[in-house]
Amino acid sequence: MTSQEKQQILKYKKEGKSYAFISRLLGINESTVKTICARSKKNDSSRCLCCGKKLLQTKGYRQKKFCDSSCKDKYLNIKQQQRKMVAIMTEHEVKYINTIHQAKNMLKQEIIDINDFIKNEDKIANKYNQEKTNLYHSNYLINTGF
Repeated sequence: MTSQEKQQILKYKKEGKSYAFISRLLGINESTVKTICARSKKNDSSRCLCCGKKLLQTKGYRQKKFCDSSCKDKYLNIKQQQRKMVAIMTEHEVKYINTIHQAKNMLKQEIIDINDFIKNEDKIANKYNQEKTNLYHSNYLINTGF
């Protein structure tokens, strides 16, 4: 297989195409596509995770991930901030979902009607600063039995 074909496979994969789609498109085996993608990732491991500079690896020693300590610190700080944001968002969304779930139970028990449920959903969304998405939309919740 030529390097041009390999580059084409990697290009499609970066665009988010599936292994099966790429293999059908190019007329090659799906496992070949997976292997080429895996090997390219292995070769990319010799670049700094923060800035992307090429790293000089020494045989017999642990593989370097960063070009220097400032890149390592910067990368780890960014990852830590991302984890905190996910934790905050998750806690916030759990409160939102639980409140919607309680309103849904009230609707099932006929304590409130559908119009009250929709009004409550709007109030809850405003309270938790959530945009109404398909996932939390009342019709979706009703149809899925959430």
